[in-house]
Order: sequence, then C-alpha cells, then structure tokens
Amino acid sequence: TGLTGAAAVSAGGGHTCAALTDQSVRCWGSNAWGALGNGSSATDSKVPVMVSGISTATAISSGFAHTCATLTSGGVRCWGQNIDGQLGDGTTTDSTTPVAVSNITNATSVSGGYQHSCVRLADGGASCWGYNYAGLLGDGTTTDSTTPVTVSSLGSATKMAAGQSQSCALLSTGQGRCWGYNGSGQLGNGTTTDATTPVTVTGLTDVTAITAGTDHTCATRTDDTVACWGSNIQAEERRG
Repeated sequence: TGLTGAAAVSAGGGHTCAALTDQSVRCWGSNAWGALGNGSSATDSKVPVMVSGISTATAISSGFAHTCATLTSGGVRCWGQNIDGQLGDGTTTDSTTPVAVSNITNATSVSGGYQHSCVRLADGGASCWGYNYAGLLGDGTTTDSTTPVTVSSLGSATKMAAGQSQSCALLSTGQGRCWGYNGSGQLGNGTTTDATTPVTVTGLTDVTAITAGTDHTCATRTDDTVACWGSNIQAEERRG
C-alpha cells in the first residue's frame, strides 16, 4: 500500500493525488464526485488508486473535489466534480475518469482552485475555466465558463495559483498579479475592490513563487522571505 516514485503531490478538499516518476497518477481519500479518477464514485480509498488513462502526466493540481494534470503533449485532463465547469470539457457533468480540457494544447502547468482551474501556457499566457464569481477567470466578465477563456492583459506568466476566491500569476518580471474577489484584500493591490482582470500586487518585484488560499495569498521572494496579504482572521481569533 506504500507509495513510491512520487514526483509531485497535491491535496484537495478531501482527497490527495500524486504524480509519479513513471508519469502515472494515483489518488486517495474521499471519492465524492469521482475525485479519485478511477472510474468510481462509490468507494473512498485509504490507499492510493491509479487514475484511469493517465500515463504522460508532467504536473498535477487538486481543487476542492477535482484534479487536473498536464500532459507531455501540452494537453490537460481533469476529473471529479464539474458543477461549475471546472473540468473544462464543455459540460457541467461530473467525471469519474479524466476528460480532456477543450482547446488546450500547450499547457506547461496547471492550478486547481475551489471550483475553477487555470493553466500557464508555453507562450506565457494563461487560461482559466469554471466558476467565475467576482471575475475569478480573469477574462473581464463574471460569467462561468465550461471551457477555457484567456486571462486578459496578464503579461508573461511563469506560474499560476488558483485559490478559492482569487487567482494569481507570477510574471517573468518577478511581479505578482491577481484577479477575482478582493473583499479581504487578497488581490494585494491596496484595495478591497474585486477585479475581473489582473491587477498588480503592490510593492513586490522579486517574487519566486506564489500560492493562493481561501481569502489570502502568499509569495516567496528572492531573499527567501515570505510576504502574505488578505484575510488574517484566524490569527486575530487566536489572539482574542
């Protein structure tokens, strides 16, 4: 039951997935909506099970109840919950096995948010799909999309980070840009105004990695320090 040869791991809401060095993918935990990708949604698993039909995975990322994998071909496959189109196949039908994301042929990385997904493309652009509350998809609208839409006016992205209420990208310039819900300041631009297209994170020019949580965002910098912004409610509750 042990897992060996893991190259990357990603945790979702109730399940976890690992990409192996042989480019297969295995998942374990809750199998609601088919999150384990093994053709069933009836049985949870305490041990890793093989995701059906994935043999060339280069990267993975799990959302709340779905997971996506980039392939050596540049394509992307996703499985699990699809209530808001987060699988990107043009439907809102859950899938217990991986389905191909429409019109993506040059993806280099993927990030699964709560109920949306984003990819970084080989040309530095980005596309997102699924739930579009407050502009999570970055295309200038708040309309959900079951297929990928282009993130507007982003610049050259090197990494993506999809959270619950916001999406972010690390640019080749070392800047961070975010879009979506901003009620707690998780976009980092000094306001609490939502943004349907990317806004620049204030005061960060040396970012090396970026990650998005529920209502906050964090980045590492070239000097090995970490900067965070957005909701700080848990820390406030502990102090109280």
